[in-house]
Amino acid sequence: MSRRGFVGALGFSALAGVGLAAGCTPRAQAGGSGSLAYGSAARRASGSAEAEAVAEEEEAAGRASSRLAHFDLAAIPAAPELAAFALEGGAHATGAPSLTADATASIGAAIATVQTMGSLSLVLLDTVTGAGVAYGTDTVVYGASSFKAPYAAYVLRELVEPGTVSLDTGCIVSPDSWYDGTYGIVGATFTVRELIQALVLDSDNDAFRILHDNLDGLGYLSWADSLFGAGVIDPIVPFQNVSARTMARAWSYIWTYIETESVLATWLAQMLAATNHSFIRDALGVPAGAAPTAPLDVATPAADAVTLDAAVQTETPLGSVRVWNKAGWVGGDVLYNSTSDAGVVQVGSTPYLVCAMSNMSYGDASAAALEAVISSALTGLVAAG
Repeated sequence: MSRRGFVGALGFSALAGVGLAAGCTPRAQAGGSGSLAYGSAARRASGSAEAEAVAEEEEAAGRASSRLAHFDLAAIPAAPELAAFALEGGAHATGAPSLTADATASIGAAIATVQTMGSLSLVLLDTVTGAGVAYGTDTVVYGASSFKAPYAAYVLRELVEPGTVSLDTGCIVSPDSWYDGTYGIVGATFTVRELIQALVLDSDNDAFRILHDNLDGLGYLSWADSLFGAGVIDPIVPFQNVSARTMARAWSYIWTYIETESVLATWLAQMLAATNHSFIRDALGVPAGAAPTAPLDVATPAADAVTLDAAVQTETPLGSVRVWNKAGWVGGDVLYNSTSDAGVVQVGSTPYLVCAMSNMSYGDASAAALEAVISSALTGLVAAG
C-alpha cells in the first residue's frame, strides 16, 4: 500500500506489456498566488460554522466542493496498464475503487483502439473522494490548444486579480512572431479582455501568441515551474508537450480558482463551458453552454451574465452532467498531431477531472476513439462510486 494512496492494477490482455514513453515526473503541485479570498472557498476555510453554511449552499446549488487542495497528484500511479487508485485526503480511504469486469473490458477496448493510431495519456479523478483511473499517466504528447485554458487561468488569477494588469491593458502585436491572421496585425493593440475571450471561446492561436509576447515577462515561467515542476513547460513556445498528469495539475489549478467564485474566475468558467470544440462534451452528449453576451465589466458585473451555472446541465445515462473544457486538435503533421481534451465534468453534484491526451492525427476516427475512452472511463469510475 502506498503511503499517499491506494492503487489497484486492472490488467487485460489488450494492454499487457504496454510501456510508457519517456516523460516528466513533476514535483508536487504548488498553490497559486495564495492571496485570493473570494466566495465560498474562502468562507469554507474560515471556520466550522462558515464551512457548514457553505456546505448547505453547495447542496442547494447541486455542486460539491472539491478536495483538490488535499490531494498529492504526484501519487497518481504511472499506470503502464490501466489502474484504479485512491488518493489520500478523500473518501476512498480503504482502497482503490473497484471497476467491474465489464467496465475494465470496455475501457481496455477503447484504449486498444487509440493505440492503433497513437499514444494515450489518461487521468480521471473524483475531486471529492480522490478515487480515479489512469493509463500512461506520464506519457508526453503534443497538447495543441489544450494548454490555452491553464494559461488563461494564469493570466486572470496571477496577473489581473492582484492588479498587475487589467482586462483593459493593451497588448501590442509584435513583428517577431508568426501569426495565423486573425489578430496578427503587426503594430495593432488588443486588450487582455479581447484576447482572453478569443483564446478560450474560439481557441485563437494569434491571441495565444500575443498574450505570451506581452505578458510572459511578468512571472509566467516561475509560475509554471512552481506548478508543474522545473523544466516541464517550454519557456520558448506557447504550445506545450504535456502528459495527463501535467494537465491534471493544470485543471486542479483552474478548478480551485473557479471555486473561489470571484467575478473573473466565474467569467472564465462560463467561457470554458462554451468552448468551440469539446471531445468531452461530444462523448457525453452535452451541448456547449452560453458564451458571455457582453464584455465583462468587473466593476458592475451582471449577475445573469457571469454565473458558474451557465454550463448547460444535460440529462445523460450518467445522470445530470455539466462540462467545462479546453480541447486541442491537429491532424496531418507527425510532429504536432493531437486529439486531446482536458476539463471538469460535473456528474450530479460531483466534479471529476478528465484529462485524455493523445498524439493521434485529428479526424473523425481519432475523435471517436478518444470519445470512447472518455465515455467508458468516466462511466466506469462513476459506477464504482
